[in-house]
Amino acid sequence: MGRGAAQGRCGMYLTRVEEAMLRGDYGEGVARAMRVIVKVGEALGAERLVEISHAHVSGISYHNLGDPGAELLEELAEAGGEVQGADDG
Repeated sequence: MGRGAAQGRCGMYLTRVEEAMLRGDYGEGVARAMRVIVKVGEALGAERLVEISHAHVSGISYHNLGDPGAELLEELAEAGGEVQGADDG
Protein backbone atom coordinates (compact mmCIF):
# COMPACT_ATOMS: atom_id res chain seq x y z
CA MET A 1 0.00 0.00 0.00
CA GLY A 2 2.64 2.58 0.99
CA ARG A 3 2.28 6.23 1.94
CA GLY A 4 0.66 5.34 5.26
CA ALA A 5 -2.41 3.98 3.53
CA ALA A 6 -5.17 2.21 5.40
CA GLN A 7 -8.54 0.88 4.37
CA GLY A 8 -10.91 3.71 5.12
CA ARG A 9 -14.44 3.46 6.36
CA CYS A 10 -15.48 4.00 2.76
CA GLY A 11 -14.03 0.70 1.52
CA MET A 12 -11.29 2.29 -0.60
CA TYR A 13 -7.70 2.42 0.55
CA LEU A 14 -6.91 5.99 1.59
CA THR A 15 -3.71 7.56 2.84
CA ARG A 16 -3.68 9.20 6.25
CA VAL A 17 -3.98 12.60 4.57
CA GLU A 18 -6.90 11.44 2.39
CA GLU A 19 -8.62 10.05 5.50
CA ALA A 20 -8.08 13.40 7.26
CA MET A 21 -9.53 15.23 4.28
CA LEU A 22 -12.57 12.94 4.25
CA ARG A 23 -12.97 13.33 8.02
CA GLY A 24 -13.07 17.14 7.73
CA ASP A 25 -9.65 18.02 9.16
CA TYR A 26 -9.04 20.30 6.16
CA GLY A 27 -12.46 21.95 6.34
CA GLU A 28 -16.00 21.06 5.40
CA GLY A 29 -15.52 22.07 1.74
CA VAL A 30 -12.67 19.59 1.32
CA ALA A 31 -14.63 16.90 3.18
CA ARG A 32 -17.64 17.33 0.90
CA ALA A 33 -15.47 17.20 -2.20
CA MET A 34 -13.75 14.06 -0.90
CA ARG A 35 -17.10 12.41 -0.24
CA VAL A 36 -18.03 12.99 -3.89
CA ILE A 37 -14.65 11.76 -5.14
CA VAL A 38 -14.80 8.63 -2.98
CA LYS A 39 -18.38 7.83 -4.01
CA VAL A 40 -17.46 8.14 -7.68
CA GLY A 41 -14.39 5.97 -7.10
CA GLU A 42 -16.45 3.32 -5.34
CA ALA A 43 -19.07 3.38 -8.10
CA LEU A 44 -16.32 2.79 -10.65
CA GLY A 45 -14.67 0.04 -8.58
CA ALA A 46 -11.52 1.97 -7.68
CA GLU A 47 -9.33 0.45 -4.98
CA ARG A 48 -7.61 3.73 -4.12
CA LEU A 49 -7.08 7.29 -5.24
CA VAL A 50 -4.09 8.14 -7.39
CA GLU A 51 -1.92 11.21 -7.20
CA ILE A 52 -2.18 13.53 -10.19
CA SER A 53 -0.29 16.65 -11.16
CA HIS A 54 -2.95 18.30 -13.35
CA ALA A 55 -6.70 18.10 -13.80
CA HIS A 56 -9.16 19.86 -16.03
CA VAL A 57 -12.92 19.92 -15.65
CA SER A 58 -14.44 20.42 -19.05
CA GLY A 59 -17.97 21.24 -20.01
CA ILE A 60 -19.11 22.50 -16.64
CA SER A 61 -21.93 24.95 -17.13
CA TYR A 62 -25.34 25.63 -15.74
CA HIS A 63 -26.83 23.88 -18.78
CA ASN A 64 -25.43 20.50 -17.76
CA LEU A 65 -25.33 21.01 -13.97
CA GLY A 66 -28.69 22.64 -13.48
CA ASP A 67 -29.83 23.98 -10.11
CA PRO A 68 -28.56 21.00 -8.05
CA GLY A 69 -25.03 21.28 -9.46
CA ALA A 70 -24.93 25.04 -9.05
CA GLU A 71 -26.15 24.68 -5.46
CA LEU A 72 -23.44 22.09 -4.72
CA LEU A 73 -20.73 24.39 -6.07
CA GLU A 74 -22.08 27.29 -4.01
CA GLU A 75 -22.19 25.12 -0.88
CA LEU A 76 -18.62 23.95 -1.45
CA ALA A 77 -17.42 27.54 -1.83
CA GLU A 78 -19.36 28.67 1.26
CA ALA A 79 -17.84 25.79 3.24
CA GLY A 80 -14.35 27.07 2.42
CA GLY A 81 -13.63 24.81 -0.53
CA GLU A 82 -11.10 26.07 -3.02
CA VAL A 83 -8.98 24.73 -5.81
CA GLN A 84 -5.61 23.42 -4.67
CA GLY A 85 -2.55 22.39 -6.59
CA ALA A 86 -0.24 19.50 -5.78
CA ASP A 87 2.18 21.88 -4.06
CA ASP A 88 -0.58 23.47 -1.92
CA GLY A 89 -0.62 20.55 0.54
